[in-house]
Amino acid sequence: PVIALHLRRGDIGPGDTSWYTPDAYYHRMLDRITEQWPSASVHLWSEGEEKSFASFKERGVTVHLNGDPIDALAHLAFATVLVAAKGSFSRYAMIINENCVINGDPAQACLSSDWIDHDAPDLDESLRSCVQRRL
Repeated sequence: PVIALHLRRGDIGPGDTSWYTPDAYYHRMLDRITEQWPSASVHLWSEGEEKSFASFKERGVTVHLNGDPIDALAHLAFATVLVAAKGSFSRYAMIINENCVINGDPAQACLSSDWIDHDAPDLDESLRSCVQRRL
């Protein structure tokens, strides 16, 4: 499977608690996903400086920064698993993506019952089941 992470960083920072999601959240999601699919191809899209994403590169993630937003949206929208950020850019990818979407924003949960809640007690099973249906 292809795993896509969207980290909203270009217009916000750690002080913006309503929109910023810490790297630790993405690391936890990544650990859970790669535990099930260790050979998955993992890509991250964001804006910012390379050094800010070193922890992801150390985990073998291919990092795409400051690129064409349409290209990023296309990759996010067609990934086998999308780990979305808070905000409308991720929301567009979530709506288009017909595969497995991990939603980290409770405000967006009402948009689709197919999305997997990042806090769900059955997250691992839901994710495994979703990916198996898509592969």
